[in-house]
Amino acid sequence: MKKSQTPTQNDQSTPNPARRETLKSAALLGVAVGAGVAVGAASLLAKPAGAQVKAPATAPATAKAGGDLAILNFAFLLERLELNFYSQAIAADTAKQYLHGRLHEIVPIIRDNEAAHVAAISAAITKLGGRPDTSARFRFPREVFISPITFTRFAHTIEEIGVGAYLGAVGQIQSDALRGAAASIYGNETRHVALLRNMGGYTFSPRYFESPLSVAQVQSLVAPYVA
Repeated sequence: MKKSQTPTQNDQSTPNPARRETLKSAALLGVAVGAGVAVGAASLLAKPAGAQVKAPATAPATAKAGGDLAILNFAFLLERLELNFYSQAIAADTAKQYLHGRLHEIVPIIRDNEAAHVAAISAAITKLGGRPDTSARFRFPREVFISPITFTRFAHTIEEIGVGAYLGAVGQIQSDALRGAAASIYGNETRHVALLRNMGGYTFSPRYFESPLSVAQVQSLVAPYVA
């Protein structure tokens, strides 16, 4: 694995020295943007865990058609993906006890947060006359349910994708009530990212400003995990 580049002032993601050697040994999901193009999330083994998740300041996440309902359906898919991921991790931990200490305590809490998000978005879709689509199935790298280090890295990157998606979408939502709800979920997801980054040995806040992700970027990033 290549060594990470020297962090810039806006990239404070250097690992804790005490954990650096341990962290180098595991593969992980990383997301980077270069020349305005998002790198696909399939680069699980390619980037160090401290790599920033960035996106261009243009092309906010919004559905091409369908307004608020289309945005809600897209958010519903992302929240179901996160809920499924944490549910699988808890099942694996029950069988193999691979999540230890504080990590063992917080994962069920994050799972419950995601379950609440799924329920709230499902209710909003129904209220707008839509039907929540639960047909998607999800798959994740086997390693994230074996190694707590790889789990933590993957988890905070998945959460970063959600943060970028909500930040991109919130300005496109027409309903004031739904915009407020989306901002509330965004805030909750940023807490998840900060906690998971910190537990992985990285600074909880790697940059000064968050950037939005477009629908196309988010779709590309999560595509490997949606069946």
